[in-house]
Amino acid sequence: MVDEKERLESIERLLDELEGFAQKSSFWLPHKILIPDQDFFRICMELREALPAVVKEAQEIIRQRDSYVDNAKREHRRILETAESRVRDLVSEESIVREALHEAERIVENAREETMELKREALLYTDDLLAKLSENFDQTLETVRNGRKLIKRFLEDTSEGLASAEQSMETS
Repeated sequence: MVDEKERLESIERLLDELEGFAQKSSFWLPHKILIPDQDFFRICMELREALPAVVKEAQEIIRQRDSYVDNAKREHRRILETAESRVRDLVSEESIVREALHEAERIVENAREETMELKREALLYTDDLLAKLSENFDQTLETVRNGRKLIKRFLEDTSEGLASAEQSMETS
């Protein structure tokens, strides 16, 4: 799986490539840039491939979180079943009924505490992963915004240059 930095670099490279086409274009129309259609569609396809990887990563994080929570629930059930089994064994002997109840309560309480701790750890883990994912989304979005700003600036500069050239020709 391609790491996050490589995906972001790939997206940035594709935006740079689009900008390069805009700068190299020899035939200008007002507010338009000519890009070879094969290159345009290839870049679009590569961007589509890079962005779903970020989405897939988010889905994997959610799957891991769900798995962690499911494991915690299974462990909780196992601990409770063990505690209940032990309680039944202890209760079967009348001489130690009080001890059995006390021990069972302690086991159940420990199981609850362990379960709560497992849930807390699962939530902390998920929060950490989602924070990292959010940061990556923010970086990607910032890269895309910067690319769009550069393209708009380039288009404005180009439009102003063409308008000035047309005006000079009219006055001549």
